[in-house]
Amino acid sequence: MADFSDWAIDGFQSRTLHFVPAPNSPQGVALNTILTALEVPDIPFSILAVLLPPGVQSRAHSHPGSTIVVCAFMGNAVTLVGDDMRAKPHRNDELVIVPAGVPHASVNLSLTEPVLGIELRTDPLGNADVLMLPELDELAGEVARRLREEFSTGPGPVLAHGLGLGQRVALPQQTSSPGTISMDDGASATLVG
Repeated sequence: MADFSDWAIDGFQSRTLHFVPAPNSPQGVALNTILTALEVPDIPFSILAVLLPPGVQSRAHSHPGSTIVVCAFMGNAVTLVGDDMRAKPHRNDELVIVPAGVPHASVNLSLTEPVLGIELRTDPLGNADVLMLPELDELAGEVARRLREEFSTGPGPVLAHGLGLGQRVALPQQTSSPGTISMDDGASATLVG
């Protein structure tokens, strides 16, 4: 848990986050509390740092009353969602929203590099709203093995449009339309601003 004792001046607080590298949650991943209602009672959400060591996946679970917003900022992650454990690759600079009650599992595709991420949860206590779904663990494991195999040989059909942060991609090419970029694979996006 985070420690607010470093300093506090007029309500502004600073602290150091110490990362626990070992799985410490029912889901089987390392969750490090950054902020919950236990530290700041008037906030209706929590923020956690997540570490998935190389080759690790979480156990299948849901958060019946809480929505989770996930941003993986280092590594190659996939979230498996739904009763069929469909793969949702994490893309660069993307927030993945897991609605309350949706079954899911997190997967680190790499066997050599960790995944680090941040989660914002509507559970003000951090990880109090967890329902384990052991009946989906075998399926999640099969899907994770298949995705890791695909990842190790280069992005296939599932991963081709969801490259993780650790993968190298070509820089976008400017097109003739102002405010639009296109990638080598034909994908495009509109820039705002």
